[in-house]
Amino acid sequence: MPNDSRYKSLLERKLRECEDTISKNSIETAFLFDQHGELIFEKKGNSGTVRFSKKELSQMHGNILTHNHSYNILLATYGIHSVFSESDLHLAYNQKPCEIRMVIGDERHSFQWTHANKVDANHFLKQLLGIEAGAEAAHKKIDARLYAQKYKTHEEYLIAEYTTIKKYADRAIKFFDDNSNIGYIFKKEVV
Repeated sequence: MPNDSRYKSLLERKLRECEDTISKNSIETAFLFDQHGELIFEKKGNSGTVRFSKKELSQMHGNILTHNHSYNILLATYGIHSVFSESDLHLAYNQKPCEIRMVIGDERHSFQWTHANKVDANHFLKQLLGIEAGAEAAHKKIDARLYAQKYKTHEEYLIAEYTTIKKYADRAIKFFDDNSNIGYIFKKEVV
């Protein structure tokens, strides 16, 4: 990245402007910028992912990828937030952008692999996948109870759902904080 602070502040301003426009969207959108702040591409996805072509993936090396995770006002009301998904971090490790960023609501997250070797990175990603799998299994149990009409009210269902989401989101954030010694920089900012 250029050392001149003009480039850094211009780049940061452009990134934040894009992030502000997508932070509360219900569909995911990604922007790829070069290190001088020039937009390389913008890509819209759906409520859960953005899919990239081979050409788009090849353009990521050394550049900055920012995207949003789908915003849910009910989850935000309960103080439940998102972190990078396992697929976000696989993309960061394999495509080598110099930084991957994610916004949701009033939160900005930044992740940069620094010196992680392949064994450490794969172990880290498998552990994160385990956290995601635990969350998915918990959601399936809650949904099964919903379909079996085990909840007395819709509010009781929502409380169970949001409590589960918060538990796993908190576990993932702690996991990021506890494992930074393997070679990455993780930052979270609430604006």
